[in-house]
Amino acid sequence: MSMGNLAMIYWKLGRWQEAEKLQAEDMEISLRLFGSEHPDTLSAIANLASTYMKQEKWSAAEELLVQLSEARERVIGPNHPSTVLCMSNLALTYRNQGRRLDEDKLDIACVIRCAEQGELHVEV
Repeated sequence: MSMGNLAMIYWKLGRWQEAEKLQAEDMEISLRLFGSEHPDTLSAIANLASTYMKQEKWSAAEELLVQLSEARERVIGPNHPSTVLCMSNLALTYRNQGRRLDEDKLDIACVIRCAEQGELHVEV
């Protein structure tokens, strides 16, 4: 079983600290092996950011989500559902840090990007 799979099992069991440790290691390995814009690396970053959010580690989640959002915009485009979902998660981190203006700006950008695609994505 891969490290990432074991981390997801911990995540689903609510064992956040154990999931975080494995996900951080998985992300570092992916960065070294594949680089910062490889799909596996982007998934590893997203997984770790999600775990930070579950633990209410908003600053750590924000740092990863900013990085992830920028990379996804370059790799898969600004209107891709995964990019918009990442932006929506970033907006949530802003909300939980009391940064309502930043949250509102991102929420509006998410709606505009979805509208440009002619659909609203359920994931966002």
